[in-house]
Amino acid sequence: MPDDIARIGREALRRSPLQSRGTYAAGAHATTTTANATATSSAAPPAYTYREDGPLLQTEAEHYEVLTSHITSQQLEPLFPPENPRPKTIARRAANESRRVYGVCENLQLSKWANADLAQIGLYDVIVFCDDSGSMMQQQRYETLKAVVRRITLIAAAYNTDGVQIRFINSTLDSGFNGIVTEEQVNTCLDLVVPNNGTALGTNLITKVVEPLILKRARDGELRRPVIVSIVTDGQVFPPSLPPSPPFPSLLMRHDSPRARARTCSSTRSWRPRRS
Repeated sequence: MPDDIARIGREALRRSPLQSRGTYAAGAHATTTTANATATSSAAPPAYTYREDGPLLQTEAEHYEVLTSHITSQQLEPLFPPENPRPKTIARRAANESRRVYGVCENLQLSKWANADLAQIGLYDVIVFCDDSGSMMQQQRYETLKAVVRRITLIAAAYNTDGVQIRFINSTLDSGFNGIVTEEQVNTCLDLVVPNNGTALGTNLITKVVEPLILKRARDGELRRPVIVSIVTDGQVFPPSLPPSPPFPSLLMRHDSPRARARTCSSTRSWRPRRS
């Protein structure tokens, strides 16, 4: 996962009762966060604190330079060729709508220096994959999950007016949970779901998210942006006898295709479509 994406995630969630359970990448990147309200924070990554003694990015050109640098460093040029208007559109909004975004930062208890990172997240589509297994009914975990999803949505929607997509391990009501941009919309969707059944996280991640929302679109030539998949789970297998899913990278490799190849990197445990 790129440092800037990880940084904004750690900073945005550092005041929440969460633990990071590791990171993977899907389409572009994926993060996993536990929603265990009783967990200690000893395993959590250290909070990132923005240095606030330097100049804030002000102009469209400054923001555009940062965005294009991110695109190059993450090898996203196939999705953002020079004629793609999205980076310039985001850079223009970052320069012209700084007061609005500073309000978003304040609401999230983020430094306004996070604006540049929020703009980079605007390059991505964001999918939130939620654990609705039976164990989420324990210890207010589902309420914690709702709070996490609300924060993710505000972060993603700062520069992406298409909003986020929300999917669940078990619920069959989630196919319409698309274009979510407000906390109220998050609450409406999540209130329709009652946690129940098991934790087939890896298997259903593939069948409900990776295959239909990333790989199929890539094969059909419809994948317009890289994708961040944020997985929110309590990390507890339910029921305990449920057989473990295959490792996430190996599942991705099974869905390889000429137009959407999965490349596993042992150092970052990430993959992205290869250039043709």
